Amino acid sequence: MTTKVNLSSGAGVTGVLSKANGGTGGTGGATLSLTPIVGTSATAVAGNHYYTTNALATALTFPASAAEGDAINFTTTNGKSDNSILRNGLTLMGAANDITLDIPDITTCWMYINSTWRII
Repeated sequence: MTTKVNLSSGAGVTGVLSKANGGTGGTGGATLSLTPIVGTSATAVAGNHYYTTNALATALTFPASAAEGDAINFTTTNGKSDNSILRNGLTLMGAANDITLDIPDITTCWMYINSTWRII
């Protein structure tokens, strides 16, 4: 079962996202804290689900180090096609490149597996 959560209001939204119906969903079964990005950039900490709260392009910088199984989610709610994920020295999907999320209003779920951040 897939559930769409609309976070576009952003104001005062807090909470925890977790697996539903016994499935692992996009977090590998991890519970992630819902965390707003107030400005146009933030440095991620594993175990959080970040979402945009402004109308400008936003950059989420991943941690400089990670452990196998670490999870981070990123939801863009600003309608922009130039939000980005910055790798901070580690690889994303096995590549040494930052990623531009060119699809507006998307959620990407990431897990650190086999020495790289992967979309799951």
